[in-house]
Amino acid sequence: MSNYILAHGFGFTNDYWRNLKPLLNGNVFYYGDSVDPSKEYIGIGHSLGFLKLNNSGLKFSRLIGLQGFLNYCGNDDKISSIMKPQLDEGIQKYKSDYRKTLKEFYTVCGYLGDVPDSVTREDLLADLEAMKDSYKHCGADTIIVGTPDDSVIPSVLIEDNFADIDCVEIKMLDLGIGHTLGFNRSEVVLSIIEGAEPPL
Repeated sequence: MSNYILAHGFGFTNDYWRNLKPLLNGNVFYYGDSVDPSKEYIGIGHSLGFLKLNNSGLKFSRLIGLQGFLNYCGNDDKISSIMKPQLDEGIQKYKSDYRKTLKEFYTVCGYLGDVPDSVTREDLLADLEAMKDSYKHCGADTIIVGTPDDSVIPSVLIEDNFADIDCVEIKMLDLGIGHTLGFNRSEVVLSIIEGAEPPL
């Protein structure tokens, strides 16, 4: 039986996985749960959640990054000139009014939910500070799934981060869901896990 670890993206909670979790046949854990480090896992991370799994030190038979990244600011100078100022501006907005800013972020993502009370300014700012740095891929076999209509993690950033890593396969799927893969179109994620052709 497979062991899964799910890691939600920036600003979300484990509720992000409520549509995917029932589809998974195996033991399902969330990032941050106490897990057996001697076991091997299938890691599924959305956006920043992929980076957290990549950096966790756990053993993965496979990693699946849904709109994920290793260097949010980009390796290419042209990309960095766009992404870094956006990140710096975002940090200031979250310092000022984090709930309003997070609600605006949800709207950009295409997510209509309310901001949970469990999400704190401190956690958000810590995540944003971590996104200033670039990280090395952990070496596990990885599939990174992007969508061309994602304005948060654009396809050019995914190519910039992963195109030169041999153990990473990039899949760009035109799903029309913004930055919400896994919450929306969970059946597509399941097909990728199972190695089947995604239902578009």
